[in-house]
Amino acid sequence: MGQSSQQSGEREQTAPPPHKFAKLRAVRNLVDEKIPEKQAMAIVETIEDARSGFATQAGMEKMEVALRSDMEKMETSLRSDMEKMETSLRSDMKRMIDSLRSEMRHDMEKLELRMRADMESLRADVQAEFKRLYWFIPLVMGVVVGILKIT
Repeated sequence: MGQSSQQSGEREQTAPPPHKFAKLRAVRNLVDEKIPEKQAMAIVETIEDARSGFATQAGMEKMEVALRSDMEKMETSLRSDMEKMETSLRSDMKRMIDSLRSEMRHDMEKLELRMRADMESLRADVQAEFKRLYWFIPLVMGVVVGILKIT
């Protein structure tokens, strides 16, 4: 037994990967248990196919590390995109506010000019009316004084 494990060890060094050696060994074990060789090979093939479909702990850990890495990259990218979007939105809002302020200033200046023009027009109308009525004052005063003298 000691020699066969030593020979087995020697064969492992020159043999194909361990899973193929284990496959041959399993077939031999089944044949030793009086299962026909073809049936033993079919059983081992079925077990091998099923085993290859199962996830190993190491494989799961590798997948978890890869997924975590991908998630961290996505999170970093998402944060970067959100920061860029926020900066862009702030810039757009500032530009819009500045534009609105400028439009409001312009509109207020136009309104002020219209109001000044209206006030000047009204002042001119009041002065014209005053000048027109100013000539009637001596006439009305004269009539009033004449009426008062008569009575």
